[in-house]
Amino acid sequence: MKGVPDRYVILALSTVAVAVLTLVVAPGDPSSDHEIGKEAVGIVFDIRESANGYTFSFEDADGAKRRCYYSEMPVDDGVYAIVGNTSEDGKMFFVREMRPLA
Repeated sequence: MKGVPDRYVILALSTVAVAVLTLVVAPGDPSSDHEIGKEAVGIVFDIRESANGYTFSFEDADGAKRRCYYSEMPVDDGVYAIVGNTSEDGKMFFVREMRPLA
């Protein structure tokens, strides 16, 4: 029949529409909001003093590593719980709260 779209065209357009709606409506990754959202537990190491505080490396239980900044010096290398925000470029994590666990 002329003027009636093929069923495969309709199926393809429906699939694309569902995919687009899923991307638009689905909640994003918490890191996209620059917020951890909950406490992260991991190991603090490579502590260095900066002009306005301290930077250090943090590796969480999943093995993800990030470079962090905190105004106070961590007591020592060890296990800590941290909460904070990721910078817009994703290169630095600004710690808002930090407490040693060991």
